[in-house]
Amino acid sequence: MKTSHYLSIVLMLTTICLSAQPGSIDRYLNIRPSDIKSGKSGTQEYQVRLKWQNLDAIRGASFNCNALKARYISGMKGDSVCWKDVSLASISDFQQQEYIGIHLPSFDGFSYKIDETNFLSNEFYAAIQPEYRDIAKWLVSDAVQMQGLAWYVFDSLEYNKAFTPEFLKNYDIKFKDWVTFTSRYQKLIRTGISKMNNEVCAVIKFES
Repeated sequence: MKTSHYLSIVLMLTTICLSAQPGSIDRYLNIRPSDIKSGKSGTQEYQVRLKWQNLDAIRGASFNCNALKARYISGMKGDSVCWKDVSLASISDFQQQEYIGIHLPSFDGFSYKIDETNFLSNEFYAAIQPEYRDIAKWLVSDAVQMQGLAWYVFDSLEYNKAFTPEFLKNYDIKFKDWVTFTSRYQKLIRTGISKMNNEVCAVIKFES
């Protein structure tokens, strides 16, 4: 059985402090990320959406299609993070936007601190129901990857120019008694700006 895994990411840069005249879009688009100074600290909350389908490896037919919603909170005491309000639903296809999922209570308060590779061990997920531990590993590893990219890659991005992190080429992560994630291609493009919760946000297109 083959699994196709799609992740939709909106990278919100809520620490940006910028000075520009109202409507001065070019100044935001041309600013160098390395010049941005951190303006806020504390917790940050992300809305996570994850969709995937299980396919017949020979015929290519879809067995099922699934969608997950969750809240991810980072910057907690001791540099911990946690997950809340995780729900899982069966959907007809990837285009379906509205759906009601089943709440997964074992994720509520699932809090941890990443200590290098501790998230690769089975013991890390002991608090999660066994049938949902694969999902937990997806969520944790995706969050580690995206937050790492925000920390280490954003200051290398230029508006509308593709950037491929060299250190992620031919990069493998092995989960104990599970799978190996292999990275052969990742590309990021700073495509524009948006506004959310009265904050100016950079929009980053991420391909992997």
